[in-house]
Amino acid sequence: MSNMTGKKKAPFRKLISSITAALTATVMLTGNVPTADAAVDPGHTLSVKAHVQNLGWMEQDISYPPVFDLRTGKLIEGEVERDVEAGTTGRALRLESLEIGIGSIPKEMGGIMVNAHVSHIGWQGYKTAPCGSTVTVGTTGRGLAIEAIQIKLYGKIAELFSIQYKVHSAYIGWGSVCRDGQTAGTVGEGRRAEAIRIRMVPRKK
Repeated sequence: MSNMTGKKKAPFRKLISSITAALTATVMLTGNVPTADAAVDPGHTLSVKAHVQNLGWMEQDISYPPVFDLRTGKLIEGEVERDVEAGTTGRALRLESLEIGIGSIPKEMGGIMVNAHVSHIGWQGYKTAPCGSTVTVGTTGRGLAIEAIQIKLYGKIAELFSIQYKVHSAYIGWGSVCRDGQTAGTVGEGRRAEAIRIRMVPRKK
């Protein structure tokens, strides 16, 4: 999972501003949220924030994607979005809680589901957040580590995108890339997760 970033050209910024302004005006004038048939700039696709041992809540990491056609998942203009990352590496600090969300894509498109395996607790069960909101998993103030994670999308957005992620585990380092509900990290080994990387990838048609 490589990070692919770069400066957006002026025409791209102008396109985003124009689309965002048009969508805002539509909502203000009609009260209707754009549907899955609209081509929209989501504002941001993914956000992740981590609560880390001895550090508390760290700064949120956000991916700013190009403009996609939500009917097809195809790129309209811009660059491939980058990974979002949370946690630390090389400091032996446990990942205790994660706040993950999808940006201002209409909630009618679906959302994200996250399940965390926590030390001394086990799997917490999937927690769900529609697009435009975040979901929090894990614990704070209890000294417990997230050890493994499962993430998947639901609704129309799951038909258009795959969500991919990997975990940095104690004494192992970065694990392999998992996707769409697969287990990243370890279970039954008592190994703390220390960091996570996540990205959304358009499904090939």
